[in-house]
Amino acid sequence: LAAVFLKACDPAQVRRDPAKFARVCGELRDVAVAKRCPAMAIPPLVAAIAAIRPTADHLTPQHAMLFQCCLLSKCYNAALPTLDAPIFEVVPAATGLVSRDFLLYCYYGGMCLLGLRRYGPAAELFLHAITAPAQAMSAVVVAAFKKYVLASLIGGGSLPSFPRYTPPLVQRHLKSSASEYIQLADAYKTRGGEQLQKAARNNKAAYAADGNTGLVALVVASMTTRNIQRLTQTYLTLSLEDIAAAAGLEGGAGEAESQMLRMIEDGEIFASINQRDGMVSFHEVSADQYSSVAMAERLDAEIGAAMAMSDRIRAVDQAVMCDKQYLAKMAEIAGNGL
Repeated sequence: LAAVFLKACDPAQVRRDPAKFARVCGELRDVAVAKRCPAMAIPPLVAAIAAIRPTADHLTPQHAMLFQCCLLSKCYNAALPTLDAPIFEVVPAATGLVSRDFLLYCYYGGMCLLGLRRYGPAAELFLHAITAPAQAMSAVVVAAFKKYVLASLIGGGSLPSFPRYTPPLVQRHLKSSASEYIQLADAYKTRGGEQLQKAARNNKAAYAADGNTGLVALVVASMTTRNIQRLTQTYLTLSLEDIAAAAGLEGGAGEAESQMLRMIEDGEIFASINQRDGMVSFHEVSADQYSSVAMAERLDAEIGAAMAMSDRIRAVDQAVMCDKQYLAKMAEIAGNGL
């Protein structure tokens, strides 16, 4: 009955009491999860998001519910249209949103992106949860930080420092509550496969308890890929045996060849392998790669998105400059300065 209601509800009516509407959506999600059929809640929650939000820019409590159901049912692609839609407005009075909803939106959304192997965007979402204003520590933030470390290492090869706007309370707590993950990131910096594997083994129980064993294995595997990519910046030709030794591949030339073929196919490196003498020739990126129609369309879309964002920021800046509270605060500051 709730599913039928969410699909057919009148947006004008449900927006009169967004908190009650969020409770109805939460009950539907809980029932679907309890029955081990989280996928059945996905279409109604998509409809609920469209009904409750004033515009497509608004974040709602139903976003996190949708991502949770997509995650539990492993239907990551079902979350993709909502994940790709940018969020610019957070208005609790209009949507019934609370702080925990925002944190769960970041966490579950990041988890769905991890399932899609989009590690960069996933790390960005986790970071939003970590840097959210906080007066007390949240278990969601701790879990998001652990996933953030792993996503950053897999996708970017390093763990960035905390942004300046990260709450000091959060920084202090994470350094102690997620020390195993910081140790893994420190071992990754050494570019040594043995040290990284040692850190992974020493904290194996902690990673398993957090359900991150698979991601840690991907972190260890990504070290090999990055070590090979660094070779392309130094050498023009190299034997498969030398690549295996430099990347720490125990399988020797055979494993190095398999790894190279996978990386060439995925576009991670540009190289050719001479199987007769076991030599690998590294190539520079061809300029033809960027002269296609698809690339021109992508570039045009990116420019359009950047211009739209510039216009939005300019409009927000003008709105702030005309805000009475802002003007009163600036006058107060100026008066105290005098």
